[in-house]
Amino acid sequence: MARMADAHAIVTKAFAEGGPRIGLGSGDLFLDGRSGDAVRLIQAACDVGFRYFDTARLYGDGQAEHVLGAALAGRRDSVVIASKAGIVPWSMQTGARIVAKAGKMLGLKPNASAREGAFSAKEISHSVETSLRALRTDYLDVLLLHECTLADITSEETISAVERLVRDGKVRAHGIATQHDRTAEILRDGRAQPDIVQGPSDAIGQQVRDYGARGDRLVITHSSIRPVLEALRADPALVARLRASGIDASDTATFAPRLVAHAAASNPGGIVLVSTLKHERLGSLFNAPRIAAGEIGALDAVLGVAR
Repeated sequence: MARMADAHAIVTKAFAEGGPRIGLGSGDLFLDGRSGDAVRLIQAACDVGFRYFDTARLYGDGQAEHVLGAALAGRRDSVVIASKAGIVPWSMQTGARIVAKAGKMLGLKPNASAREGAFSAKEISHSVETSLRALRTDYLDVLLLHECTLADITSEETISAVERLVRDGKVRAHGIATQHDRTAEILRDGRAQPDIVQGPSDAIGQQVRDYGARGDRLVITHSSIRPVLEALRADPALVARLRASGIDASDTATFAPRLVAHAAASNPGGIVLVSTLKHERLGSLFNAPRIAAGEIGALDAVLGVAR
């Protein structure tokens, strides 16, 4: 099994030029007849400086990995690719298309939901092989167990399956990507101490504090923007306090990067994931950690009241 310190070394090439430790998520990358647009978005992200790309079998209902595979062709040696196993997209479930076709004939809508908990040895192996083909690569830099539970990560079958993938050279480092509460439970239990922990964290919740950030564990956070915007919609007084401090939360083009900057400052040595489908937002999100510390502090002073 890869040692914890190795996780940092494995992702180093994504930040070898001293760039911000910001990665791009791909949860919203769908083909839908516009694959060219999605591919160009990823290529534009590379031009901006992104070198860490996070994806999953689930994303884009199984399409996101194909987009990344096409966009990153010829760039594999300079990028880090993280994908996930454990959730099977609805479109990839056995018999899903047959059921959908039959339902359409009968005028019924199928229950198009992903299947979680696919952590058997066979399912993990199949998931990784499928991801490798879609991504057009021989290995994943990072494999994360998607929405896993404590029972999943301590299962001998799951552990053996992941270790076998590492031995075979198909996975370089591995860890977990699950909900905040589940992550905290896993880390408290102590039986499993994952090399990599990926979970949500924002300027109000500061969930990153529960992820055991330390030198030998790589902590990756996401969802730094949307939860704060939702909290502000529900709390006009908080919006007013931000405005009084000179922060216009309604201007998402400038407010969103400030939230990302806060996330990066809260996770030094880790990675912060961002996501956008707008080419014009790529640069400001990628360079968010370069925002002055004073601006981050002003934001924290206000949002700290909501914690």
